[in-house]
Amino acid sequence: FTSPSCPISKRLAPEQAAIEKAFAGKGVQFLFVNRSGADTPAELEAFATQNGFSAPLVRDSAGRMALAL
Repeated sequence: FTSPSCPISKRLAPEQAAIEKAFAGKGVQFLFVNRSGADTPAELEAFATQNGFSAPLVRDSAGRMALAL
């Protein structure tokens, strides 16, 4: 879970991207989930690009993914 409007997510995003890259060739797939209804699609795209995310960053403002875990 990540969000461009969350200070903790902003701090951890570079580490998340590094972990994603470290496991890229090992068959591990990542999915970044944004639960905030306040972040716009443009903000999400910019956040993913700025931090080097390769995996999809999807919006889940209803929290269905969090509930499923």
